Amino acid sequence: MEGGESVWCRSEDKVFEIGLVKYGEGTPNRWAKIADLLPQKTAMDVELHYRVLLSDVADIEAGLIQLPSYSVAADKKIKERRKPASQWSAEEHKRFLEGLNKFGKGDWKSIARQCVKTRSATQVASHAQKYFIHLEKDVKNKKRSSIYDVSLD
Repeated sequence: MEGGESVWCRSEDKVFEIGLVKYGEGTPNRWAKIADLLPQKTAMDVELHYRVLLSDVADIEAGLIQLPSYSVAADKKIKERRKPASQWSAEEHKRFLEGLNKFGKGDWKSIARQCVKTRSATQVASHAQKYFIHLEKDVKNKKRSSIYDVSLD
């Protein structure tokens, strides 16, 4: 906190940024209008925060503030965590249908944890969405078979 500037939380910063866009340069009473979006801040607080922001940007552009260096290894780990999508097997779909019968539509977490243990709740929900869309389609117009055709019978 410099020169009497008030403390700002991340959510206030976000509202401040939105206000800057909404009330661009040249807007009459700009700081008061942005302050109206921030109940805990005055127009003076908002204007000071903007001036500090401009100062920080100028310091960064002048090379006075060193930016953090992000590790290439960390980026690689994030990419490695994402696994490519894989098709559902007939066995997984049968277990999905059993879970649907047991837990009902919408309890994807229970279906994932207790029936389709190879998939996350998000994957089960996505599969369910596609499955229900498939059920709504006219089966006679179908040109090829689908995993969704597998039933418990």
